Amino acid sequence: AQQNNLSKEKYKLLYNKLTARVNNSPLPELEVQNFFKFFNNKKYSEAENIVNSLFKKYPKNKFCWRMILLIYRKKNDTSKIISAHKKIIELDPEDYENYNDFAVILQKNGEIERAEENFKIALKLNKNFKIAHANLANLMSETNRLNEAESMFREILVKDIDIPDVYNNFGLLLNKLEKEKEAKENYQKALKINPNSPEAYNNLANILKNEKNTKDAIINYKKALAINPNYADAYNNLAMTYVEIGKLKEAIENSKKALKIKPNFIEANNNIGIAGIAPNVKVMPLRWYGDEGKWTSAVVAETYHYAVDNGAKIINTSYNIDGLVEDQVYLDSIEYVNSKGAIIFNSAGNSSKKNPPRQVVEDIVLVC
Repeated sequence: AQQNNLSKEKYKLLYNKLTARVNNSPLPELEVQNFFKFFNNKKYSEAENIVNSLFKKYPKNKFCWRMILLIYRKKNDTSKIISAHKKIIELDPEDYENYNDFAVILQKNGEIERAEENFKIALKLNKNFKIAHANLANLMSETNRLNEAESMFREILVKDIDIPDVYNNFGLLLNKLEKEKEAKENYQKALKINPNSPEAYNNLANILKNEKNTKDAIINYKKALAINPNYADAYNNLAMTYVEIGKLKEAIENSKKALKIKPNFIEANNNIGIAGIAPNVKVMPLRWYGDEGKWTSAVVAETYHYAVDNGAKIINTSYNIDGLVEDQVYLDSIEYVNSKGAIIFNSAGNSSKKNPPRQVVEDIVLVC
């Protein structure tokens, strides 16, 4: 899953908008045209030289600072980007779009409180600025204020808007809230607006995979990768889907592609391990913990029975069984597992105690 912050330049065609603003400023038109000519041709040093010459004549011109921001962003020079935004605030404290863009950078830099403060300043200056509103909702989601984030997204989407990442990001939030059907609808809305969004295809594919619709999930992962061949998460998700349907060669190929892009990608390494070491294994994930973490010997027994009745040969658990060593329901469930030719592995200790009570249970394997 991937979430994108929204910035003014992404949806308002930065170059056109900024060019218009600069051309309406006192900056010389020819020098501005040359700047964009160099910038659009990726000749950033030449473009920066033009801005620096303009600074000598117009040191307090806000648009010069906007132009140099483009260069700093291309260079990923966070400290200079932040300094430039601060300068624009100094020159024009009413520029709400600058506060939004500044907040986006601060959030990426891990300065969450300052980012939130600047998003709110942008909205105070322009309460109808939906991009800042959506970015603030993203921040709420990322900091696990999910209900607050949901309310903000719903407020934005009272009327349909044409910003695909708003729908994509709302879908991610709904997924966290286990509202997968509505999340799916929002990914589809994002793709209707922008059929070239790799993030939306990837996130939609994740939903389809959870629905056991692996065929359509694979199609959508491939669409994401056709748009962005360097999308490591999509390669990894595709690999996991192939593991689930037993196409291990394809799983390994896609995991390797993910690792080539992102060498320290732990999940992709795990996929290769699963496919290569135990190519025919099937995993049956079962959960007996409730929402509040409560469980009883009867719940454990029911889970064990379900597992072996449905073909499980190895049960691997890690939980504190010290309080169950004299519980007959629990002991009978172990006997039932063994009668089915299966074996239980459990953690040898959960509280760093020597000689825990569980060591008296002979019919399970305790492992460190």
